[in-house]
Amino acid sequence: AASMGVTDAELDAALAVLTQATDLRSTVSGAAGLAGLLGSARSDDLRLRYDLNAQSNVLLCITEGAAP
Repeated sequence: AASMGVTDAELDAALAVLTQATDLRSTVSGAAGLAGLLGSARSDDLRLRYDLNAQSNVLLCITEGAAP
């Protein structure tokens, strides 16, 4: 198993992407998986490790909804 850290700025950016690109609303912790994916996509080493490319299909789980 492996883990990855993301910064507060990366979490904020992921939440902004999620909000702008979809009708989904979440919190920064709910968008953490997206933050990790975006960070991996920007890293040559991580793209190679996870075999991410233009043909990749990724299942992304948003773990929280925004508070009402």
